[in-house]
Amino acid sequence: MRPNIECRGRNGWFNAERVTVNKFRDGNIEVGVVSSRPFRDCPPIVLNGPADQIKNLLTETLAAVEKATSASAVAA
Repeated sequence: MRPNIECRGRNGWFNAERVTVNKFRDGNIEVGVVSSRPFRDCPPIVLNGPADQIKNLLTETLAAVEKATSASAVAA
C-alpha cells in the first residue's frame, strides 16, 4: 500500500503501510490493514471470515472504487 492512504482505526486516523493476509486452520481468512507503528495483539483494521465472503466483500469494494473513479462518476 501507499503511505498516503488514510484509514480510521480503533485509535483514530493512521496511514496504511501494508496489508497482511493470514489463513487459519478453520479456513477463515484474516485481512489486516497495518500502519507503520507496531501493534501488540491486533492490527488497527481487521476483516475476518470465510474466504469466499472476504473475497466477495473485497470484489464489491473494488467494483465500488472502479465505479466511483469512472469518467461518469459525479461527487455528491
